[in-house]
Amino acid sequence: MLYLSKILPTIISPLFICLVLILVSLVTKKSRYSILSISLLTICSLPITANIATKYLEKGHLPKTVNEIDSADAIVVLSGLLRTVKFGSSFTYDLTEAADRLIAGIDLINAKKAPFIIFTRAQHPWSLGRPEGEILANLAVKFGVQKEKILMTRPVHNTSDEARAVKELLSSPRNKIILVTSAFHLKRAEKVFTKSKITVLPYPVDFRTEVSKLTLLDLIPNSESLYKSSIAVREMFGRLYYY
Repeated sequence: MLYLSKILPTIISPLFICLVLILVSLVTKKSRYSILSISLLTICSLPITANIATKYLEKGHLPKTVNEIDSADAIVVLSGLLRTVKFGSSFTYDLTEAADRLIAGIDLINAKKAPFIIFTRAQHPWSLGRPEGEILANLAVKFGVQKEKILMTRPVHNTSDEARAVKELLSSPRNKIILVTSAFHLKRAEKVFTKSKITVLPYPVDFRTEVSKLTLLDLIPNSESLYKSSIAVREMFGRLYYY
C-alpha cells in the first residue's frame, strides 16, 4: 500500500502525463496529442499557475505567532524537512525549505506551549541513513531544547502512520496537540490526526504562496514553477487518497 501511495501521485504528475501524451502521439501519429502535451507542460511551468495552485492549498490558513496559539499536551513536528546526502560511506543531512517546521517547533517548546515536543521517525523502506526524527531531535538539543522534553515515535512511513504513532505516545484518550507542518499540507494532516481522535491545534508554517506584482516573468515557464505545480498536484491527490 505504501508503494502504491507513492507511485500513483507520480503517474498523475504533469510531467508524466506529458510524456504519456507524447508517446501516444508517436504511436498514433496524431499531432494533437503532442500539442496537448506541450500546452499542459507550458501551463504547469508558469509561475502564475504554480502560485494559484499553492494559494488554493494554503487557503484557510494564516501565519501565527507563538502567543496566538493555546497550550497543548504536546507539540508534533511532522517530517519532510531533511535531505540525506552521502559522502563516501557516511551520511549527512541538509534542511530543506520546510525547515520552518523545526524552527516553529523549537519556538513553541521554548515558549512552554506544551511539556513535550514529538518528532517522528519517518523513513521509507528504500531510504538510506537514519530516521528523520532522530536527526531533528539532535538539532533541537543543539538549539537548547532539553532532552527530557523530546519524544520520538516508532518508525513511520507516511502521515497516517505518524498520526497513529503519535496517538500511541499520548497518555489520555483525547490529547490536544499543536500540529506543526507546511501550510499546503496542513489540511490533510489535520484531518488524518483528527480521525485518530486527537484534538488538533493547527500551526501552519513554510508558506509558499508568493506575493508580488504581476509581471511578464509570471507568464514565462520555468522549472521551479513546474516543480511547485507538481507538488500541488501531489498534495491534491494526497487529500483524495486519504479521503
